[in-house]
Parts: sequence; structure tokens; C-alpha cells
Amino acid sequence: MGAVLEDDVDDGQSFAVGHFGSRPIQRLADVLREKDEAALRERLHKEFGIEDETFAAVLFESSSVCRRGAMLYPHVGELTVSFNGGKDACVVLYLWLAVLRAMEEMPETPQVIFFDSGDEFGKVKRFVTWTVRSLDLEMIVLENRSFRLGMESLVANNVKAVVMGQRSVDPWMKGMDAFTPSTDGWPAFMRINPIMKWSYHHVWIFLRQFGFPYCELYDQGFTSLGSVKDTLPNPALKRSDGSFAPAYELEDGTLERDGRTSSKSGKVR
Repeated sequence: MGAVLEDDVDDGQSFAVGHFGSRPIQRLADVLREKDEAALRERLHKEFGIEDETFAAVLFESSSVCRRGAMLYPHVGELTVSFNGGKDACVVLYLWLAVLRAMEEMPETPQVIFFDSGDEFGKVKRFVTWTVRSLDLEMIVLENRSFRLGMESLVANNVKAVVMGQRSVDPWMKGMDAFTPSTDGWPAFMRINPIMKWSYHHVWIFLRQFGFPYCELYDQGFTSLGSVKDTLPNPALKRSDGSFAPAYELEDGTLERDGRTSSKSGKVR
């Protein structure tokens, strides 16, 4: 285990789109204090220009999941947020932190975990470290370990729940709920999935309308990040001049994984 990935991380300009200077987490926390979905929808429209009513519904439900999780696992070290630098992981991390700020009695800020497979994009690794440092979070790095082996180590150190950026499009999500215990035979922990009902477009509404930072690779045509060995820009975004449009311009969310070259590649992120 380690605390950081890189020692030469700069201000994020070479690998991140956006910054935290406009205090997007606090701005989100302010609207998440609304107790009524209709009131939340109205504020999203007036203050952020979000007209998609389905987004208000999934955001309201997801924030409720985060509140429940924070209340169920309030103590230091009990809960961790999985953060791999992908778009879904960004949504979950930012949403979780905003919900904590919106709660009247804010629980302890959770640590984050990063599973470094050894063949991650350099920009992803730098983005992860920059984000964690910018938000003053504690990070545990698990290097060259499977998720199962990593979880054995975490559970042995009293971790009881992991917040994950899984969505229903992930192939193993059948039968999963917002709160799902680990599979029989695995270390015992709770999987918390706040955004499992979100669509591809919901993810980009969240990141762009609130002004949250995300990895620069998404502006270079990547829509689903795996390893450097199995990930290319999405061909659906290729322009006539050979360049690629940014990920948020992908109109058909079902094509999200079309830049992945292996049918056995990991989760969408």
C-alpha cells in the first residue's frame, strides 16, 4: 500500500479538464440540501441550466443512497470510496463529498482507494493523484492486485463498505442493488452503488454543468477507459479530418464501450 502515485504532479493543466477553483462540490452541496425532488429540479434548472428532468430524479435518489451509506458507516476507516480516475468514479467521489457537506452532522471524510493495475494511462494516474491532493483526501494505492486480493487487505484493516461507480451497463450488475453485500466466498463488505441507474448522458450533465474536473483523455475521444492495452478513442466520435470529438458529444450512449478493443475488458469508466 502507498499514499501517492506520482511526486511530480503539477496544477492539473496537462491531464485534467477543469479545476476546483469555483468550489463545485460546495455548490452541489447547497442544492442537495433540498428535501424535495421538485425543489431540487427547479434549482437545477434555474442555477445550472439543467433541463433534463430525469437527471433531477436520479440525482435525488443517488444523494439519498449516499446519505444512508454515510449514516450506516460513520466511523473513520469503515468506508472507502473507490476512485480510478474515470468519469463514473469522478461522479461518485464528488457526489459523496457533496452529500457529506450537505448533511447537518457531517460524518468523517472517507479515504479513497486506487487499484493501480500497472498498465493504467499515465494521464489517469496523474489525474487521480492531483484530484486527491486538491481535495485534501487520504488515498490508499493497491498496486498490481486483483480487486479480490485488494479487498482482502482492506477488510483485514476494518473496511466494511466500498462506494463504487458502477452503473447498470456494467456486465456484472444484474441482480445488484444500491446496497449489495459481497459475493459468497469473498471478504465480507458492503458494495454501495449510488449511480447504478445513471445513463451515459447523466454522467456528462453532472460533470459539465456543475463544472467538475475530469481526465483530459475524455476530450480526446475516449469514452470508456480501460488499460493502455485495450483502449482507443471511440470510432463513433471520429471526425472527417481524423481528429476525435470529446466524449460528451457521443449521442448514442450504447456505443460507450466501442473504443475498447477487448470483449473481456473491465467495467465502464
